[in-house]
Amino acid sequence: MNNDFDRSFQIDAEALTLKHPLANGEGGIGEVWVGEYRDDNGTAHDVAVKRYPSAFGPEEMRMFRRETAVLFLAAMRCHNVCKVYGTAVKEGKLCIIMKLYKESMRGLLLRTEGNKLSLDKVQRYGGDICKAIAELHEQNIILQDLKPPNILLDEYDHCVLADFGISRFVQGSNPHMPSHVQGTFNYMSPEAFDPEQFGGITSRTDSWSFACTLLEMLTGDQPWKDMKMAPICFKVMQKQTPNIPAGLPPALEQMLRSCFSFEPANRPTFKQMFNVFRSDWALEENRAADHQASRRAQDPLGLGPILDAFRAIGPEDNPNPPPRVSRIGRQASASGSPSLAGRAPSTTSEMDGDKLTAAERKGMHDSSLAGLYKRAAEADEAKKVLCASEKRAKTLKNNVDHCKHTSRGERMLAQQGKAAITVEADFCMHNVFWGFVP
Repeated sequence: MNNDFDRSFQIDAEALTLKHPLANGEGGIGEVWVGEYRDDNGTAHDVAVKRYPSAFGPEEMRMFRRETAVLFLAAMRCHNVCKVYGTAVKEGKLCIIMKLYKESMRGLLLRTEGNKLSLDKVQRYGGDICKAIAELHEQNIILQDLKPPNILLDEYDHCVLADFGISRFVQGSNPHMPSHVQGTFNYMSPEAFDPEQFGGITSRTDSWSFACTLLEMLTGDQPWKDMKMAPICFKVMQKQTPNIPAGLPPALEQMLRSCFSFEPANRPTFKQMFNVFRSDWALEENRAADHQASRRAQDPLGLGPILDAFRAIGPEDNPNPPPRVSRIGRQASASGSPSLAGRAPSTTSEMDGDKLTAAERKGMHDSSLAGLYKRAAEADEAKKVLCASEKRAKTLKNNVDHCKHTSRGERMLAQQGKAAITVEADFCMHNVFWGFVP
């Protein structure tokens, strides 16, 4: 930024009065104060003043000029960016004078129960943030330090963006390759930690930080809470991502997972995410709940994945299955009855599986699915009886001595019942797998 640009935005230091430091004010390398600014017409404005350190070297001056250049351009060309009055030198310190807003997103979280927001507020504020950053990206500006303290709320309860201390202009799709790590560790993307490995800083870097910010709004906790830079960097470099809470609308959950992609090009743009926040989350949740209820009604025992696996395998994939163990022979072996064990099979279903054609095995495989449902339902009922028996045994445990005998008896019956269920289930699965009718 040249000197003419500097002077065009300078205001008289006498028109600026500093009052007190802003509570919870975060200003990167500077500090934020509450003040009052009187314009040329004598109108007083409540302002927030970001003051840079007095010991100003070439690096600090470069950062100050870069921040003011980005901030002024963003404020002039974009909505939802904090209003800037100008710069000044006050008490030997360079200052950026901005409009004083109601509070930051961090302040709102701190005064909200559980330090988190309701889903409808997250949806409304998230849409504001997406729109603001999408406009910045259209001006080739990467925010690079998106977090709750840098999101402000105006008098209409809309979100505006502030603190452009490490923001960057980029040329088209060319990534920025910083010489050192910059940002707030809890919200930093993989490429912010290691630009060389992950392809440099691009507009998709803000997508990762936005997802981290949303998690804090949803849960009340920073991502990687109570962790220092080194362990955070280690986790991210090991391709670990912050935990996403359960129970979110499907569209929001999918968006967050996409934002945490380790391939920046696979992360959604802010225009795409804005459409997610415009969608009807309640309708999506109802649809998902209806879908789950429908699946439970059709498959009350949750055997769908098992049956899908059986259908995918199919008997034709096993042209030479091992000989079938008939149910009568199995019962005979278990009971030790030579008369049953020695009896020849009298029906086709009791013959060895290799005597059947592929078509016959397929027909039996399909028909066995209904039998599996029936036996699973019977097993489920038996489990309920088993649970009741065990509960009864626990109740009788502390009774008089003769009740203890009853308790042991019931436990023995429960164990026998459990063993019988296991044998029956194993038999059923064996037949279904090899394509035999139960």
